[in-house]
Amino acid sequence: MLKVFELFCQAMFVLTFFIFRIVGWVHTCYKFLLDCRYVIQNKLIRRYQPGSGWFLWYLITISLLLSALQLFWFCQIVEKVKNMV
Repeated sequence: MLKVFELFCQAMFVLTFFIFRIVGWVHTCYKFLLDCRYVIQNKLIRRYQPGSGWFLWYLITISLLLSALQLFWFCQIVEKVKNMV
């Protein structure tokens, strides 16, 4: 019985990780990057917050790095699942 519960918890972890960390993150990150592109193209950062353009680029960089990290973790989880099967 404990083995079945453990397997169920592992399966739910993989499922929720995929839903929130891959699907949800990619959707949110994509919208964020579209907003950043709009701000950069229309030079809104200079108009409303002069001198803070570096911070916008910092946020874009961190967002892309975190996206890569999410995909790396998911690939590690998929490899672990493959080894279990």
